[in-house]
Amino acid sequence: MQNYVTGGTIRALREARHMTQAQLAGLLCVSDKTISKWETSKGLPDITLLEPLAKALGISVPELLSGEQIVNTNRAGNILRSSLYVCPVCGNVICAAGAALISCCGVALPPLEAEEPDEGHRLIRESFDGEHFCHGPVSRAKRRDPSEPTTLWHCGSGGGSSARLLRAE
Repeated sequence: MQNYVTGGTIRALREARHMTQAQLAGLLCVSDKTISKWETSKGLPDITLLEPLAKALGISVPELLSGEQIVNTNRAGNILRSSLYVCPVCGNVICAAGAALISCCGVALPPLEAEEPDEGHRLIRESFDGEHFCHGPVSRAKRRDPSEPTTLWHCGSGGGSSARLLRAE
């Protein structure tokens, strides 16, 4: 019968994290002799210890059970390699995560190329009382509907990465 967790797997993962048997035992609230029994295949971890054991070894439970680390080698999902395509017939916008031949409505679509921002499409960042705000350069007089509120993004204080949308008159 195949063991669901092999001692060799536990030992290799423990040593890869530069942990002693005593350190791993301390994380799992078991004795170092218990870890030794697991690693020499004289015993197996209790099923209730699988999740804490996997967490202590820095892997998932399925990886622990299979004995193989799952490495994500997906490089096509890189946003820098993404391309946008717009159909001139129906207006569909298609995003491809890598090189692709895209057609829509019987038309082969070329990928859109990034353009340099012009004055009408750039964001302006302003600071006021330690808070940062971003907005577009369009003034109230240039808007199609002057009653429409100006869109402001509150970028926070202290350079945080979160932003929230504010609407002000």
